[in-house]
Amino acid sequence: MKIKLNNQEYSYLNKILNDEISEKITILNADERFTIIEISRDIADDIREFISDQLQINGFDNNYELTQEGKIQEKLIDLFYIDQR
Repeated sequence: MKIKLNNQEYSYLNKILNDEISEKITILNADERFTIIEISRDIADDIREFISDQLQINGFDNNYELTQEGKIQEKLIDLFYIDQR
């Protein structure tokens, strides 16, 4: 599956993913605004699950409002969603 990420999303993803998962991501195209990656459905599911866990750990402030990091995490969770139908 192909996923289009803005540079902020791609940078965040690079920062948090371990090397084992990062090696399974193929960059198809990158420019000054966007990066298009290709990954398997299984890896997309793994990434989405990992980011969902991160959202619960550090995505909210003391008032349960989304932090800036939480906003990026929510966007990535949506981008890596796989319709199982």
